Amino acid sequence: MLDHGTLLVRGAADAADDPTRSVIQPIYPSTTYARDDAHELPRFRDRTLCYARPDNPSVRACERTLRDLERGSDCALFSSGMAAVNAVLEGAVRGTSDASSFACSPSRGYFAVRARIREWCAARGVEVVEYDPDVPGRKAALVWVESPANPTWDVMDLEQVVAVARACDAGCVCVDSTVLTPICTKPLSFGVDVVMHSATKYLNGHGDVVAGALVTRECDDRWQRILHERKLGGATMGSMDAYLLSRGMRTLELRVRRQSESAMWIAHEFEQYLRSRIPHGAIVLYPGLQTDTTVESKNAHYDIVNRMCPNGVCDYWTCATSLGGFESLIEHRYSVECAPGEKEPHVPGGLLRLSVGLETKEDLLAGLKRGFDIALMDVVGASVAT
Repeated sequence: MLDHGTLLVRGAADAADDPTRSVIQPIYPSTTYARDDAHELPRFRDRTLCYARPDNPSVRACERTLRDLERGSDCALFSSGMAAVNAVLEGAVRGTSDASSFACSPSRGYFAVRARIREWCAARGVEVVEYDPDVPGRKAALVWVESPANPTWDVMDLEQVVAVARACDAGCVCVDSTVLTPICTKPLSFGVDVVMHSATKYLNGHGDVVAGALVTRECDDRWQRILHERKLGGATMGSMDAYLLSRGMRTLELRVRRQSESAMWIAHEFEQYLRSRIPHGAIVLYPGLQTDTTVESKNAHYDIVNRMCPNGVCDYWTCATSLGGFESLIEHRYSVECAPGEKEPHVPGGLLRLSVGLETKEDLLAGLKRGFDIALMDVVGASVAT
């Protein structure tokens, strides 16, 4: 098995697949493919080509790279991460023959995924249990895992989750590995059935593609149902998006290593800075830091952090949704995830989500410090004026 860097650069670039022997994987925009004199369909590697919705060489080349990167049996790309989520629900939950089965959804995690699982299951009479799979006499059709959980970065022990799920005879364990990427972890090696990625984020890393991906441990009946859902549901990826995703993935290892190093350094340095400015309450949440992660502490100093979000307050940080791109982003997640008057316990009102990009880490830290000082002075000044 090739190492990450070699696989990402060389994986999909096979000149033998193209009659021009192009070093860069070509873009195939054709919607259909000509049969030969014997009325046989053309082949691209392991699949025949009939119609571009389920069959496209540009898409398949990118799928092969991600499949090998995750060390899975097959990969399917989708038009968005949410389309991939929907395909898992169709393949794992609707495909079960056990009428008493239910779905396990995380109480913390990306709000759109949790909302989709709830809505999809409610429309089909399927019960959703928030991480309590140990219900006697019943079988969980799907256990959905997100680690780290967005936006609080709670990390789960995948080996333990799989062990509990198997003990309860769970039909499918699917892990959203968007944040960690295959560079940091390979969930299939822990016995996970399906890995999901919002490829919009780190996999592409350039903010110009919306895409989703699923990688399976086995090409079983569930996987065939997932592919069938993609084919007839129409949530397929176009050739141009596949090309951009392939291009973005070539630098995945370089980007993730740089971003991870910068993020850990910034998290440590900024936490020390916050403690010097506000000894109690202000914290930094990041895997690897020893931090008090109570909801109360995460809600502290709401007025201060909320003033750090407008563009221009924190130099080199853009106030925008998403994460995993080359540019650094900052966002007040409570404002995004919660409607007025609504409360999501896992989204503290004082939480800012930071996505560290490729800028120089010292500049990013300086921007955060400046933004915090400006916000702190605004709050202190307002208190004095009052």
